[in-house]
Amino acid sequence: METTVTEGRGGIKWRVEDCNLKCRYCFCWKERNEGGSLPTLIDAGEKIDELEIAGGEPFATDIIPLLRRIRKQVDFIKIKTNGTYPSKLRSVLYEWLVDYVELHLVAPVTKCDSFCGEKVNPDLFIASITSLQNWAGEQKIVIHAGSHFSEEDLSLTADLLEGSRSIQLIIHDNINISPEIEEKFRRIAGNFEILKP
Repeated sequence: METTVTEGRGGIKWRVEDCNLKCRYCFCWKERNEGGSLPTLIDAGEKIDELEIAGGEPFATDIIPLLRRIRKQVDFIKIKTNGTYPSKLRSVLYEWLVDYVELHLVAPVTKCDSFCGEKVNPDLFIASITSLQNWAGEQKIVIHAGSHFSEEDLSLTADLLEGSRSIQLIIHDNINISPEIEEKFRRIAGNFEILKP
């Protein structure tokens, strides 16, 4: 497991390089930074204000024992996941090993294999989304919508995410989102925003 750590404003970002997908829009590989390993920093015993764990895919590693070990040492733990490891996510949520979860959907759940280069059972995403929706902690579902998302895909994704507290739609490929789809997302989520990088 290769990792990089960056210390920043009041916290640490830990980038896990392992991932089970090969997504076209993945930006995390661009954020690799020089630094020490997280276990080394944790072993020093210092109190950490905030820790953000992203990847790659954190749950592609054996991260849960580390989270259990550091929970009392870190005030706020944020994790970003692609939602393909629902049992690990569920364990982390129910043990309150994290304070904030971002679940990134990089393709329509039924088309992940064509976009992410790996065959993934859609039920894995659905199980992760359901666990997250039933969890009381801070959360956001981020959808990376590009030319691989049709209007129908976006509508079906909105149906799947109904009841989510916070949804962010990131627009790639300069696609246009119809007013009807935007309104549907606003109606089904407690908080909804659109970003155009």
